[in-house]
Amino acid sequence: MPKESQGLTYSAGNPTIVLLNIESVVKFDLVNTEDENTEPFYRVFISELQLVEPDKVFFQAKIQCGKTVVGTEDRIQSINATYAAVFISTDTPAENTRAAENITKLGVWSKFNSLMVLLNDQTKLELPALPSIPDVEHVKTAKKSKRATRKELRD
Repeated sequence: MPKESQGLTYSAGNPTIVLLNIESVVKFDLVNTEDENTEPFYRVFISELQLVEPDKVFFQAKIQCGKTVVGTEDRIQSINATYAAVFISTDTPAENTRAAENITKLGVWSKFNSLMVLLNDQTKLELPALPSIPDVEHVKTAKKSKRATRKELRD
């Protein structure tokens, strides 16, 4: 049965999603920046898909969110998390890409959002609240942004 939320669906079976790495970055010299001089950000990157068995697809999703100084890329604080996911391959590479994007938007993002609630509560970092599903323009796949995705996954 396909999983569905706000018009997004995937029927690639029940994916396995695992948190691989989490990193918190706080620049203490910028933490006291006034709220009107900060802006929230979030980004989602999906690696190139890899066929790991005749019928299974593997990919990584990296999510970054936090606060920056307005008009700059200077991150005041951020959380970077990398997840691995495996799902049953669909019929075509395009359908696999669409499935990976939807698994990221529905499954990976949900896990990250839950993690953010815990981190905000336990670290008192006051990280920005996240939407229940990331906006489409914030999700970049290797095919759409190969250089940026590879660079971000290495960081």
